[in-house]
Amino acid sequence: AGVGLGIDRLVMIMCGKSSIREVVLFPAMRE
Repeated sequence: AGVGLGIDRLVMIMCGKSSIREVVLFPAMRE
């Protein structure tokens, strides 16, 4: 799960999600 969250963050950042809060909260909401 840890690796999956890391990949999710990288994907979101690369997609233009510069908001760190969004990148961190989005995976947390999915769980």
